[in-house]
Amino acid sequence: ILIGPQHVLTQAQCLYAKREGRWWQPAELHFIAAYQRDVFLADSKIARFVTAPGYNPATGPSLANLTNNWAILELAEPLGRKTGWLGLRRHDARMKAAEAEGRAVLLRAGYRSDRPNALSVVLGCKTAAVGAVDLCAATPVERALPPFVLDGQQMQVITDHFVQDAALENALARLAAALRGGISFGGAAPPDAGSPIRRSPSATAATLLQVLGYPGAAEDLPAATKQYLDDNDLPANLDGGTGLLTALLATAQSRSRP
Repeated sequence: ILIGPQHVLTQAQCLYAKREGRWWQPAELHFIAAYQRDVFLADSKIARFVTAPGYNPATGPSLANLTNNWAILELAEPLGRKTGWLGLRRHDARMKAAEAEGRAVLLRAGYRSDRPNALSVVLGCKTAAVGAVDLCAATPVERALPPFVLDGQQMQVITDHFVQDAALENALARLAAALRGGISFGGAAPPDAGSPIRRSPSATAATLLQVLGYPGAAEDLPAATKQYLDDNDLPANLDGGTGLLTALLATAQSRSRP
């Protein structure tokens, strides 16, 4: 996951060649952005990488490895200028309060082990109540799907998927801030002008609107969006990108709760 113009957050275990008992060398690695069925938006060689302090693949599934499974890759090319990048966020009390109030929603996305060539997205992931099924927890084939949060302004990756110890989180925060050239920890950024990723996610919005009972969304998205905003007493100038998706997912979640 890109977290800066030239830096990618990944799991440390992905960089270790188990059969050979060694770390992959940067020259052996390649990063592909927005990959979908043999098509991708951008790619870059890896200049170098650093793994989490204390992560030791030789010790197997130790507590230190399970709670500190992250690494940061430095790309040879600044792909983030073309694709944008995500911020980092911990699933803390503040975020949970925003979820409860509908100001933030969770989803999972990534490449499943049974569908490695196509991006999978689980929309509307939400923290489970006591005794309920946790929709945010990955199944065995979804181990690579980290959770993300949409808060109406930006999308961020939840770092609990990579590191689950608050003390070790500080190491990730310091390193990420240093590698990103002074950009504050947690901040996301859109791509430069001209990138196709700047386009509003109209297909996703139309699909969600249809699910919510607006069948004409595919033919006339602006009209369906206006009707949805009016029906739910939402601001007419709601952002058509992340803001609209956040509202649509929050509405879908509220209707699915018992």
